[in-house]
Amino acid sequence: MNTKKNIEEISTDIIDDILDKIRYVPTGDNSQHWNFKWQKNQILIYHNKERAKHILNDHFHASLLSLGCIIENIDISAKFHGLDFHVDYFLEDLTQDLLATVTLFTMPTDPDMLYPFIEKRETNRNPFSRQPLKEEWLKPVMQKFTKMGVNIHSLERPDKRFFKFLLKCEQYIWFNREVLLDTVKWIRFNEGETIASRDGMNLENVKLKKIDAYFLKLFRQSAFLQKLVWYFGARWKVNFDAKSVLKNTSNFVCVTINDTRALSLVNAGRAMYRTWLVLTKNNYAVQPMTIASLLPYVMHNKSYLRGCNMSFTKSFADAPKILKKSFNLNAENPVWMIRTGGANPLDPGSRTTRRNIKDFML
Repeated sequence: MNTKKNIEEISTDIIDDILDKIRYVPTGDNSQHWNFKWQKNQILIYHNKERAKHILNDHFHASLLSLGCIIENIDISAKFHGLDFHVDYFLEDLTQDLLATVTLFTMPTDPDMLYPFIEKRETNRNPFSRQPLKEEWLKPVMQKFTKMGVNIHSLERPDKRFFKFLLKCEQYIWFNREVLLDTVKWIRFNEGETIASRDGMNLENVKLKKIDAYFLKLFRQSAFLQKLVWYFGARWKVNFDAKSVLKNTSNFVCVTINDTRALSLVNAGRAMYRTWLVLTKNNYAVQPMTIASLLPYVMHNKSYLRGCNMSFTKSFADAPKILKKSFNLNAENPVWMIRTGGANPLDPGSRTTRRNIKDFML
């Protein structure tokens, strides 16, 4: 017997809730670069390339990871409401807007217990406890995604070479002006900007003080001043703060894929999103280490990194070897890494905000 139903038979409240929960997926700098359209029993997912425009997303690799987060988010919400889904992807041409269509239908299924943590998930840049996470937390995630060609690896204590590489990645924004300018445009310098836009990152979320914000505004106007401040003080502070945060980490978790297909990046995003929610459920905080994992993947695929000097080009070219040795990988390609550890939830003022769902809908 066919158990599928027409969309009119699914509660409007359930549909609204599934759409509302999509707002909480991670996007680079909280740019929220997606649009959605509800059509009969389908959610059409459109890539907002104007919002997604960032030098770190030149080849849309970061957007594909985020698309994976959306698909897994829908999977969790749908199953919580007793629904299942099917996805049709349109990834052959990433310059088009429509990248996926999700068809919902009723199907007997167990509810997903990660649903309550969708809105609790957050990016936390604070020092964490160093109590190692329990391997059994991630086993169900590994079992789900291994068959999709995605693997999850955990590392407790990085060696010196790996740690040195992570420290250098924390400096990248200072040496690639386009990265700084593209990132600063998403920083909300006061409460008024945060309330008006409901996107981007407030100062508390990115661990900046008002004096830091003052200098960032000056850096937007002067590349010379940016270099001057770096060499006469900022480099020591950045290095000190980065060491403090990185040392106070229980585990680094890395998602890898076996090939370079766009769909594999989407599945990697799904795996990391589920991992993120599992860690949130267990009171472990998460900070993405995107530069340290995604840019080496870009270099590995011989894609050009705009504005990247020779020193960083060499570091990103060498990084796959460092990551493979640290995580004991074989032929897999690292694509997304996080740091995690026990921590209290952020204060409400430090969390990023989200636009209303009507702002996403076409």
